[in-house]
Amino acid sequence: MAGRDEESLSPVLGDPSGPHWSAHPPEAWSPDDGEPDHTVHGDELRFFWDYGVQVPLWDDHGLLDDDPAWLREALGLGDALVADLAAWGERMGHLDAHPEMRTEEAYAGLDRQARALVERLRAELDARFTVTYEPS
Repeated sequence: MAGRDEESLSPVLGDPSGPHWSAHPPEAWSPDDGEPDHTVHGDELRFFWDYGVQVPLWDDHGLLDDDPAWLREALGLGDALVADLAAWGERMGHLDAHPEMRTEEAYAGLDRQARALVERLRAELDARFTVTYEPS
């Protein structure tokens, strides 16, 4: 930011005594603390477009974790499907970064790929979840 030195920028967004985001982890925090939460809320997964989202899967509480290990463990998805979901998200991100490429053809191609991914999700999840698709 022009005209501001780094020391004047706060590492905390929000009220530090209440809910907030911090650039610094809590003291004594470790990424290895506890087991990851593999909870999926509800029995419906939604696949829908959202720029900036790597893996566009949502449950009743919001966006699911896009970590490949989490997707394999929590949902039981295979490596190929996890990789293809992430690749679809990358293509969405590419359109986000390059507005000049946002053509009807580009969106139609992503829509076809999304529909194929939804069918693969339905097959791999084997009726454990209802998978819906919400196109852009």
